[in-house]
Amino acid sequence: MTGIQLPTPPTDRSHNPDQPPTAVDRAAPQAPLTATRSLLLTVAVILLGLAVVVLGAILLLTASDRAQLRAENERLAADNTELVAANAELTAGVRDWEEEFFEPEWFELGDPVTLFAASPVEQLTVDAAALYAFEAEAGQLLEVVLDAGDGDGFVYLELADDGGRFVGFADIASFPDDGFYGYATRDHAWFVFDRDGSYELTIHAEGRYGPEVDPTALTAQLHAPAEGLERVVDVAEPYPTDGELPIHTFEGRAGQLAIITMTSERPEAIDPFVRLYGPDGTLVGQDDDGAGGLDARLVARLPADGRYEVEADTYDGGLSRRTSREHPYTLTVELAETS
Repeated sequence: MTGIQLPTPPTDRSHNPDQPPTAVDRAAPQAPLTATRSLLLTVAVILLGLAVVVLGAILLLTASDRAQLRAENERLAADNTELVAANAELTAGVRDWEEEFFEPEWFELGDPVTLFAASPVEQLTVDAAALYAFEAEAGQLLEVVLDAGDGDGFVYLELADDGGRFVGFADIASFPDDGFYGYATRDHAWFVFDRDGSYELTIHAEGRYGPEVDPTALTAQLHAPAEGLERVVDVAEPYPTDGELPIHTFEGRAGQLAIITMTSERPEAIDPFVRLYGPDGTLVGQDDDGAGGLDARLVARLPADGRYEVEADTYDGGLSRRTSREHPYTLTVELAETS
């Protein structure tokens, strides 16, 4: 049979690069390229999702931190308000107490009397109140001794620097019973000076004022700087919240001075109050605000050789609190050799 002969299509166009692709070729799927694009798209979606998750976590953490900071600020503001109110109440109480126990004409202090100008020892007499001024060097010790004779006596002393800033507080007393208002019966009060400067000592003789009462005999002595100061207790830790009273011990010798200082970063939660007990369990001394502000400092001469105990307590309205939140406090005990 004769007729039109159709050309036989080539079986392999890869050997003919000059021939353009046919419609069939253009319609054929490009499987490898499509798979790559799908993979890249999937990776991009995953990365975008991770970025969203990380950003969300950062925003949540930031919001949580801000919420905690706001809560802490609110708590601090509440504590500050409580402290301001307590201070106002305390100030009002002190004024009421002064009005009750001291008549105005007896309570006038007048100009300060200069002490220690000619001698490191001064013999004083105090009727109701007195004000004394003197110079002291860092490390020196001020000793005040009460001689109440056979009668009752209660004297409290307040020490301030030349700027009027509170430095220390102490009470000395002589009573036929075991104490008064929770204070230990003692006839000595000690102050230690942290720096050189001018100081004023205010003395109030409670229960020993009025025309029918003999003046209180006091001796004030300025001792040389203590030698051989040794720190035997050095504690900085959170105050326990379980009601346990922190007790710290040390070994001491008769005649040494023990300088015990307790401080608090949060006085509205921990108002330092220290007690010192001797080897026989007898209360040697205690202090509430002797270090200035609400911090405590007790300076006491040790009566005997042996082991002593220091109670690190807190004070609230005349009662031990012992329920403070867990805030840090520090307590140090330094022993000094004195003549």
